[in-house]
Amino acid sequence: MEFIQHLETWTKTDVNQGKFMVAIAILIVLPVCLLLFKTHHTFQKGMLIPLGVLFLLNMGYGSYLLISKPKYVAQTKNRFQLDQQKTIENEWVKVKADDKSYTITKDLWAGLFVLSVVFFVCTKEYFQGLSLGFSLMFAGMFLIDFFLHRNLKFYLQVLSVDILAYAEVLYINYKELLSLCRKKQETDLYFTVILTVIFYTFTTMINKI
Repeated sequence: MEFIQHLETWTKTDVNQGKFMVAIAILIVLPVCLLLFKTHHTFQKGMLIPLGVLFLLNMGYGSYLLISKPKYVAQTKNRFQLDQQKTIENEWVKVKADDKSYTITKDLWAGLFVLSVVFFVCTKEYFQGLSLGFSLMFAGMFLIDFFLHRNLKFYLQVLSVDILAYAEVLYINYKELLSLCRKKQETDLYFTVILTVIFYTFTTMINKI
């Protein structure tokens, strides 16, 4: 079945995004944070805290994807070997829940980004830098969830196809089983009639004797 192939493809895309997140954190966000730490400008100092949080989030969540995704694939493969139907059904429920979660978090990051821009316009100096830093942080979080959600949506589509295919296989197997049962009933009926005729003939012969 193609379920495992689709699972591995989705996992590979998330692992690649985890690598990208860690690379961005180390190569871009961290140097910027170091420069902001050394600066004496109040505006730039305000950006340090949210960008530092963005660095930690990229490192933490990116590392989590790199570690947890391969383990999840291995566990799912083991469960699939034991019970294919239940594994696919559980995966469907999980992916649908994740899809809903990503939709909520993307809306949340977008709303907080707009709020940060409003604060940037209304404040000055340190708090203006703080608002700009938070707007960058929320934009970064939105992009992370956007790409993860895009990967999940594709997996959800192919998983729907897998479920339909599996249901079709079950239906075909059910029809074959039903056909065999009917054939068996017809065969049993045929032998019953033959035995009845033989018994009646034998009884008639005995009575004549």
